[in-house]
Order: sequence, then structure tokens, then C-alpha cells
Amino acid sequence: VRRFCDNDAIVEAHRTYRAKVAQDGASTSLGTQDKQGVAKPANVVVLSSSVDEASPVLRSIAAQSFPAQSVVLVHRTPASAGIAANLEASGVRLHYDPAFTAPQGWNDGAALLQSDPAPGFWLFLDQADRLEPDCLARMASIFAARPDVGIVSPWTLR
Repeated sequence: VRRFCDNDAIVEAHRTYRAKVAQDGASTSLGTQDKQGVAKPANVVVLSSSVDEASPVLRSIAAQSFPAQSVVLVHRTPASAGIAANLEASGVRLHYDPAFTAPQGWNDGAALLQSDPAPGFWLFLDQADRLEPDCLARMASIFAARPDVGIVSPWTLR
């Protein structure tokens, strides 16, 4: 059970936010491939109540056989300077927001990923999620084989 949400409220908040983005005009594409057979990198946004609570999911991301190009951690509780420095040294970007909602947090994380040179595919997680070591590799292989695919969920990988 996800601790962050009432799913109906999150879906409605996400729809409202996306409608506003569409109304204001989205500025970039979310394409995952240049051509068939070439996978772009994986990028991950993690939502967490605190940096400490995110440690297990961050370890599962770090253990991937297909490493993530970028990881953004959106968190509600300030991190100590030492912990923040260690995470940033390992490539995790921190975004502190004491009052984020799930859709807003994922969108804020995605906005930080927009600056990456090759956005690739994105995976949105929360602190309770864990990935099998080949999850990102399997997702990348699907996108490489099928450039027409826009969404792949780790929940459906078999």
C-alpha cells in the first residue's frame, strides 16, 4: 500500500495538472528513441518523505545492470549536509519540497530531467518501491525493440 496517496485524489490532481500543462503549452517531447534498436538512457524520479526513507529504493536503482542516467529524489524532510553531499556525489539530484503532492513531485522531478541532453525514458517511483536488478535493462530493451511504444510499466514486465 502506498503511504502517499488516495489514488482517486492523485489521479484527479494529475489530470488537473496535466490539463494546465497542455493549456499553457508543453515545450518538449517525451520521445524515447531516435530509431529502432537504439535505447536512450533511463531516468528515475523518486518521491519520499525523507532521504533516509528513500535509501532502499535508491540502493535498488544503484544496483541496476543498466544504470540510470539520472536520478532525482523529491523529498519532504531536509537532508543533513553530509548525506546530501554523499547522494549528490553518487549522482542523485535532490529536490526538497516540504509540501509536494505526488503528481506535483513527479512533475517537479521530470522538470529537472528536462535539462538532460538525452531525456530517454522516465520511471516514476516512491520510497516503497524496489526494482529487480534487470528492471531498467528490460524496460530499455522494450523501448529499443519498439520505438512506437510510449509507456512501459515495471509492473507488467514478466
